[in-house]
Amino acid sequence: MQLKEGRTVNLYLDLDFGKHFAPKDFFWGVANAPYLCEGGYNTPDGPKNSYGYAEADRHVPASGETTRFWTNFAQHIDLAAKLGLTAFRTGVDWSRVQPTTKLEPGPAPEWDSAALDRYAEIIGHIQKRGMEPIVTLHHFAHPAWLGRTFWDNPESGDLAAEYELRVVEELSTRLVGAGLNPILHFITFNELNLLPLIFFGGGMGFGGGGPERYQAAYDNVLYAHVRIYDGIKALYKAKGWGVPQVGFGTASQNAYELDKLMLDLMRVRTWGVDRGDIGTFLAERRVAWTQSLAGLGRRQLADDQFAFYEHAAAEISESVKGERMSKTLDALYASPNPVKLDYIS
Repeated sequence: MQLKEGRTVNLYLDLDFGKHFAPKDFFWGVANAPYLCEGGYNTPDGPKNSYGYAEADRHVPASGETTRFWTNFAQHIDLAAKLGLTAFRTGVDWSRVQPTTKLEPGPAPEWDSAALDRYAEIIGHIQKRGMEPIVTLHHFAHPAWLGRTFWDNPESGDLAAEYELRVVEELSTRLVGAGLNPILHFITFNELNLLPLIFFGGGMGFGGGGPERYQAAYDNVLYAHVRIYDGIKALYKAKGWGVPQVGFGTASQNAYELDKLMLDLMRVRTWGVDRGDIGTFLAERRVAWTQSLAGLGRRQLADDQFAFYEHAAAEISESVKGERMSKTLDALYASPNPVKLDYIS
């Protein structure tokens, strides 16, 4: 596709792996997630998050104590350091720092300074053990006071952005005050491309809603990422905290809209794509992606499996359109910085 200033875009990803994965740029680490590892969520006196609804309905098992990272974090981090790892990815849970003990929608509770202190202590311990903290700011779960689904709420993008930006400032301020380094690596959303599917796919009992609600949810999540990316960059510049790296997580899927669309949208301005050309540009990307997968699918799948894949991909493509994500596109094209993704997880 020919773009302004005579530039072209290769519709296939062509990486120099020796350059992009050079040892000096490569972390070797381990990762965890608050809801899965900290313990104490959705217990009688513990913070309630969105998975509490699914636990109560028996759609997922109760998480319980899990691996008790919240209380025994030093043991986990020390073990990772002894293995010779150079990075430790951990998360901050919204329902921990703005907690409620009620499994029901309600007004926003007060922030818990003690929880923020503990998260800063955890991240500081990672630094002290010689590893780079990579901090996930949202890992699927949201506080129960925001309701079961949240991401179809028109205000969800702004609420999530305001929460994440405050967490970043609170934590790095505590770390710098303790003589440590500010956090330099962030993941705004874990597996962003799966987030709406979890709540609107219907499989986990959150309420479902199906494809007709995907569009708004993806627009809200991506819009939030754009706001958070710009906000973190501006905060660190104002504070003199260095240059943070900000990205999001993505899960390998098959349909273009679930695998590449989000990544492509975050890069359209760096490729010089005018807003009016978004629909055409994304359609070409989709064709290239689909043709590439079709050859692989026909070789690896039985006829009925391939037919199911084609049907599901076509259904998703009608439900999630990048050119209709008006909130995301408004934020993208209004931003002074065309870059919106430093890396993907």
